[in-house]
Amino acid sequence: MIYKQFLFWLRSASLLVPATALASEPTLTLQTDNPLTQLWAGVELGIMVLLLLFTPLAAWAYRSMLLLLSGTGIWVQFLLSTLYRHEWQQLTTWHHGLVHWQPQLTSLVFFLLFGCIHLLLSLGRQPRYLPLLAWSYCLAGILLLLWQETQADLQWFTHYHNMFGIVLLLLVTLSFFHGVRPGPLFWLFGGVTTALLLSDQTLWPAGQLFPDYGPAFSLLFIAALLTNVHRQRRSQQTLEQQLTEKQQNSLDHLERTVAMRTRQLTRSLAARNQMLARISHDLRAPLGHIITRAGQTDAHNYKKESGYIMRTANRQLELLDDLIAYARGELQQQELTLESQYLYAFIKEIEEEGRLLARQHHNRFRLHIGEQLPVLIQADFRRLRRIIVNLLDNAAKFTHNGDISLSLTATALPGEQITLNVVVSDTGPGLSPSLQQRLDQPFLRGEHNKQGYGLGLAIVTELLAQMNSQLKTEQPAQGGSRFSFELKLDKGREYDVDQVFIDNRVQDLDGTGYQILLVDDIALTCTYLSELLGGYGFDTLIAHSAREALHCLEDGQVDLVITDQLMPDMNGWELLAQLREKHSHLPVLLYSALPPMPDSHHTHLHFNDTLLKPAGSDEFLHCVQHLCTQYQRL
Repeated sequence: MIYKQFLFWLRSASLLVPATALASEPTLTLQTDNPLTQLWAGVELGIMVLLLLFTPLAAWAYRSMLLLLSGTGIWVQFLLSTLYRHEWQQLTTWHHGLVHWQPQLTSLVFFLLFGCIHLLLSLGRQPRYLPLLAWSYCLAGILLLLWQETQADLQWFTHYHNMFGIVLLLLVTLSFFHGVRPGPLFWLFGGVTTALLLSDQTLWPAGQLFPDYGPAFSLLFIAALLTNVHRQRRSQQTLEQQLTEKQQNSLDHLERTVAMRTRQLTRSLAARNQMLARISHDLRAPLGHIITRAGQTDAHNYKKESGYIMRTANRQLELLDDLIAYARGELQQQELTLESQYLYAFIKEIEEEGRLLARQHHNRFRLHIGEQLPVLIQADFRRLRRIIVNLLDNAAKFTHNGDISLSLTATALPGEQITLNVVVSDTGPGLSPSLQQRLDQPFLRGEHNKQGYGLGLAIVTELLAQMNSQLKTEQPAQGGSRFSFELKLDKGREYDVDQVFIDNRVQDLDGTGYQILLVDDIALTCTYLSELLGGYGFDTLIAHSAREALHCLEDGQVDLVITDQLMPDMNGWELLAQLREKHSHLPVLLYSALPPMPDSHHTHLHFNDTLLKPAGSDEFLHCVQHLCTQYQRL
């Protein structure tokens, strides 16, 4: 048995280190070659090494400063207790080395202790004086430890250490005052620390070299580790639950989308079948009119009926074009084509179409033209015609033995602009509020109507939207329906008009030997008409004013005078008055963009015939030939 002498230190109330004289010290003999003692020492050393490796890994894995501080505290306390309590080689040398480093190691323990308290009480988010109070207390202890030189200094540290519980209680109370409620980890750590302090076990009995807060650090590390594991597991479960809910929501959304698309497809197929059933009437109606009028045509009214058949056939073609364009979705892609045209000729064409549509069910057609309408406007006339004719067609469908009215008025705007107001009204059954909200649907059927509204109003809505306008519907108190819209348009100039007449071939017409005087202030109009008449053998003279025309008549004879109505200096009515006075038998044809509008001084005068610009070349030439042959040359 080998015995060595072990130092034995008496416990005192302070960190007091006795004199180094060893002669009077009692001795303690330990059996150092006991296998169990050596085994336990090896186990403790292994635990220390594993803890040294595990602590930073756990702190890094969970990104936890609390794990790092508490783990470091365990490691420091474990290292010191192992070196102090067990007999290793050169124990006396180790012992004296530990005594030399005792202040620094104790300062590290206090720093770790207050670091954990700082995190557990969330002092960083509280008023500044709280962390300042805590760390001031910690700094004071560290200074007492590092600068101690005498036994009295160690006694001061003992008193300082005994105040730790009071400082901890003060921090908790102030934290509660500021609304901070510490969590379970703080109560565990603070409770164990306070218990160790009250049981007087924080300073080791063997000489009181080091404060022993190892149990508090150990419990805090284990509790913090379990808390982080639990939080991570709960976070993982929450993420899995959210992922499951998101997948379920996506699946539900997909199912709802599929169900909605299925319902839409079903409704679309049903609407398409209804459309095919209803469109037959819209396509057959114009063909029926063509067949009926063709059977009534004879030699006397061939020209009139052929014109009607031509317009009806064109209407049929436009309906087919609209149907194809609507089915392809091309209506919204078509660009506006603006051109200057004669407005009154356009209105006349619309009037003829409206009268034909009104006759379908024995209706009367009424036309109202405002006084402020300009002679020419810039517009997409093809679209404008489709809009108005579609409105008239829908009015004619549901009105029987009633009235269909078309009103066109204009409001002047600053500059060369106007607002064109178009109103189509009828005395039919009218529209219910529910129908008014669904008029933009193609082939809409009314509640008590066997035939639908066709593509008309749907196309009108789209075309007006492209022209920055919208269709307005009203139900007048006296009954019927009223559709209206407004268009902001620019006035046109006659110099920009490319078509003075509509070119239609004429056969068996010879104007040889006849001389025509053309009077118009627009040189381009005179040129076009002169070329047209010259192509059929007529001789022409051109005058760009009424006074110039009178000079031409003084120098020679003509068979016919064709004049415009609005000219500078002397207008067409004043020229007519001069001609009736000097050449009473000379026929005069009014070829103007306006219908005859005599002033108050010439209401008794009448032209031999009138044509609106642009007239068809066949109509124009036949009128000229008729006037030339009917009157004798002067």
